[in-house]
Amino acid sequence: MPDAKEWEKAGNNLVKTKNWLYQFYCDWSGDPSQNEEIQIIRWLLGNAIEKLDKLAKDDDKGWFHVPQE
Repeated sequence: MPDAKEWEKAGNNLVKTKNWLYQFYCDWSGDPSQNEEIQIIRWLLGNAIEKLDKLAKDDDKGWFHVPQE
């Protein structure tokens, strides 16, 4: 099982990707169907981050906390 530092690194990378997609979504003025796909990916990343936090938890709060948008 990965240690806390490895969980945190993986989680931080997912958070960075989710935030990058949010910024891309805000700046994107292209095909609306692609906007929907970006939102779906961000939702999936949010779920992955939550699951990763639960796997990594040492107490009820988890190793890291991702604020909800």
